[in-house]
Amino acid sequence: MSGVSIEELKDVFRDYFGQIKEDIDSIKKENLELKKRVIELESVKKDKLKEEFLRKFERKKREIIKQKILELSQQGFSIPEIKDIIVDRENYCSKATFYRYIEKLGTIKVNNKILIKKD
Repeated sequence: MSGVSIEELKDVFRDYFGQIKEDIDSIKKENLELKKRVIELESVKKDKLKEEFLRKFERKKREIIKQKILELSQQGFSIPEIKDIIVDRENYCSKATFYRYIEKLGTIKVNNKILIKKD
């Protein structure tokens, strides 16, 4: 042998394997951090997609509510009755929003009853 004792070799290997263990632990930690970032990015993508769907739904929701108001009007319901259905019973929108829809749709008065006219 070249004068290196078994104890010295054990120390060298212990240091070497200790460094490898530290490197592996460091890589595991980095990998965990990367996984967390990927999950966060996926969450952000999902949130953006969800927001886009909600925006599209909100636009369609307005038209759906206006159409429902028109349908109820054509069935002979008065504005207070329609308001009771749309706002109070079904909770489709607030009272203020309901009256904004009515304003946009326009109204006419027939036999002392206010009806909605379609433009």
